[in-house]
Amino acid sequence: MKIHTDNWLLMGMGIQKAHKSKLDVRRWRSLLLAAALSTSGIFLALSISSIAELLPRFQIKDEVLHAVFETLGCMLALGIASFLLMRHSESGNGYMMWLACSVLVTGIIDAFHASMTLSNESVCLRSTAQLIGGLCIALIWLPERLTQTRLAKVLPKILAMAAGSFGLISLIFPEVLPAVLTDGRFTLTAKALNFTGGIFFLSGVAYCISHFDRSRYTIYALFATYCLLCSIAGLTFMFTKLWSPGWWLLHLARLGAYVVAFKYVSTNSSAEYMFLVRSKETLGRAKARAEESKKELERVNKQLEKSVQEANRLTQEAIVANRAKSEFLANMSHELRTPLHSIISFASFGIKKYNSAQLEKLLDYFNRIKQSGKTLLELLNDLLDLAKLESKKVTFAFEPTDLGILVKSVTNELDTLLLERNLNVRYEVSKFDGEVALDADKIKQVLRNLLNNAIKFSPESGIIDVTIYRAGSSVRVSVHDQGPGIPQDELETVFDKFVQSSKTKTGAGGTGLGLAICHEIITAHKGRIWAENGPEGGAVFSFEIPLCIDTHTDDQLALAGADNGL
Repeated sequence: MKIHTDNWLLMGMGIQKAHKSKLDVRRWRSLLLAAALSTSGIFLALSISSIAELLPRFQIKDEVLHAVFETLGCMLALGIASFLLMRHSESGNGYMMWLACSVLVTGIIDAFHASMTLSNESVCLRSTAQLIGGLCIALIWLPERLTQTRLAKVLPKILAMAAGSFGLISLIFPEVLPAVLTDGRFTLTAKALNFTGGIFFLSGVAYCISHFDRSRYTIYALFATYCLLCSIAGLTFMFTKLWSPGWWLLHLARLGAYVVAFKYVSTNSSAEYMFLVRSKETLGRAKARAEESKKELERVNKQLEKSVQEANRLTQEAIVANRAKSEFLANMSHELRTPLHSIISFASFGIKKYNSAQLEKLLDYFNRIKQSGKTLLELLNDLLDLAKLESKKVTFAFEPTDLGILVKSVTNELDTLLLERNLNVRYEVSKFDGEVALDADKIKQVLRNLLNNAIKFSPESGIIDVTIYRAGSSVRVSVHDQGPGIPQDELETVFDKFVQSSKTKTGAGGTGLGLAICHEIITAHKGRIWAENGPEGGAVFSFEIPLCIDTHTDDQLALAGADNGL
């Protein structure tokens, strides 16, 4: 009995020693991997920071090469993510879902980053990709059972949609993004986002090392290297500058991370294919998976193409809008400076000569100051009117109104200007004698603007024709002058904000706000306004408004609830 017991004790001790030996081997392998990765990581980080210090002003500015790097990384990321998502449901592969989510989100955001030139928006996209990608990697420490839940199956789709939405918002509304690039330098926000993402990726390195074993040597070694390269790219970001050699090394590090991960994908895909050749049923499943992945990649590629096209379209629109705004600001600075300069100059004259100047001279100074002040006030009123109309903070009071009486009322207001230039207004009312539902004050503002323009550009002793007639269920009003007319290619753009005709922008054409205000008012009346050239010369401005407007429509209700300032 004693001999039997001793045998069992010896056997147990042998099993314990064997188990302990196995644990020691695994521990040594983990330590060796950690040492190798640490040495490589420290060397790469020191290289990047040293280059940044040694060559602080050296730059390699190449937008095309940058776009190639980011596009290649994006394509590799999408391929890696597709493969990992197919494999994560297998036993022991739960961590692959978090790796897949990290690579997928980073790849989609990088696609938008690659589609634009380097700017605050593109740097913000890249920094956000670093942070979100690292956060997904940090979640790898969660229990594996969470990756088998129903939510885990749809989580990659949710993240992909969120990443795509964030990219589109960044393209369409760049003003909502924080400042991460100022005068070619990265801000503290950009550095914080990248540094935090680097810390998260470093936790992925720790996970791969702690779970390292012989059966999965290649998998953990490759993904530990991938996380390390991404971590270095984030942690050393703060030492680099835009277009510097160190900055390019960061791109090479990220691209190297994708290549390392893709190495695992390509190697395992080949092994799996050889295995599936021996099994017809498994081969069918592999083909189905490959087809689904192909369709998914095609769908993502089409979405990316659409996003790039949309980004290009928005870029062109932004360029046009920016050019128009620049022209407007240049004109506005002149228009504001002129009356202000006049006010200051004549006020200075009055102060210097109030003891010696004649009363008539002082009165002339005051009159000039008053006229300049009125000009400045009119300009500011136009700006305020346009701002209120664009922000829908204007209440419209629609009431039945005799449009003919309204036109004559506005003409009477302008009698002085007409007499100064010896101009006559000729009326023609045809097939219309009823009332129209409109806001009288706002329509008078439109008529006042159109008639003012006609007076400015008509030659002395000329005639201005005003016609009112019914056109179906609407009433049309036209103002025809005998001025220089409008170039054919500018007939539509004269109603754009901050735009005016090239024939009048250096003359008496104002700042280009009046017609924009008219357009907003007529649009609120459910009507339309346009310009054309008369057959015998001159410009013809016409607008149509419905005879009856439903004041309870959604658009009208949207205009209510604000002040009545116009």
